[in-house]
Amino acid sequence: MKIAMVSKYLPSVIKSGVTNQVHWLANALCTDGQTHVTLFSISEPPADALYQVKRVPIPLWIKNSRFMNRYFVALYFGKLNFDSFDIIHSHGDNYLLFEKRKMVRTFYGSALAESFYGRNFVRFFSQFILYLLEFVCGFLSRVNVGISNNTKRLLPFIKFVIPVGLDLEKFNPAPHLKTNYPTILFVGTLKGRKRGKKIIEIFQKEVLPSIPSAELWVVHKGPFVKDQGHIKYFIDISQDELIRLYQRAWIFCSASSYEGFGVPYLEAMACGTPVITTQNQGAQELSNQSQCFEISLLEDIGQRISKLLLNQKQRQMYIDQGLDFVKKFDIRKTALQYKKVYEDVLKRGLPKC
Repeated sequence: MKIAMVSKYLPSVIKSGVTNQVHWLANALCTDGQTHVTLFSISEPPADALYQVKRVPIPLWIKNSRFMNRYFVALYFGKLNFDSFDIIHSHGDNYLLFEKRKMVRTFYGSALAESFYGRNFVRFFSQFILYLLEFVCGFLSRVNVGISNNTKRLLPFIKFVIPVGLDLEKFNPAPHLKTNYPTILFVGTLKGRKRGKKIIEIFQKEVLPSIPSAELWVVHKGPFVKDQGHIKYFIDISQDELIRLYQRAWIFCSASSYEGFGVPYLEAMACGTPVITTQNQGAQELSNQSQCFEISLLEDIGQRISKLLLNQKQRQMYIDQGLDFVKKFDIRKTALQYKKVYEDVLKRGLPKC
């Protein structure tokens, strides 16, 4: 089977939940020796890519403009010829691809939910426009897939849900690497829905006074921030470095107000690290499947972090339950579900739901 995947970026250029998912899925699909994936992108191929990458040439005046990049890159993808492929699988946007007969599209959340948690009106308006485009483009795909039931509720044209997957050969526990002092890991932006600054404030005011030896590790995308005593910053690190931090930390903490699914929770659990998060849609959906992590109100999360740092038995219970839970999200299982979708589209024109 010849699959044409379409994704604007790959993790070689932009490291994000979506680009990692695209890369891992494409690699997993290629391992059977019968599925051949060609990925169309404006990015260079990652070093460990098992699939072929064909770069889509984009003028610099579009590539270097955030506005033009968001809304006009699709014009160049829309000119591509996919006649030699059995299936076209677009990730995120459909990039003006009108081959509805063999088009599969994956939605990694909804712009409507993103708009609710925008930092300003411009962000809200741009995300709302994208939400309207999601509806238009949804009807241009033969099959629409959502990564969560939350996504499906916001985009009712989605046929069914295929959860995201993890490369469990990379994300795995290393108990011998755990620090000999209490450590908390945060991954995300300092502003916006991830609320990193709030976690820093809670750590300084509530956690550190009760546990003076504790450290907070903050992984984020620039600008550079100088380490502040018990707070250490890690900027634009590699995936291997991130995995090492997951493995070493005692707790992974999130204060996100919205998650379409909650991939960082799974990454932490796969590395043997307990999770504490504030209430959001992604956390609630995962919690409905397993009680292997804690969900807290924002005003209580400092106290919850301190209690868990001091309770080794509770941490070990979450570690054991989390490692068992993430097995269902092996990217190889995700790839098998997508293969079934592809096969059903080719045989019957529509997958079984």
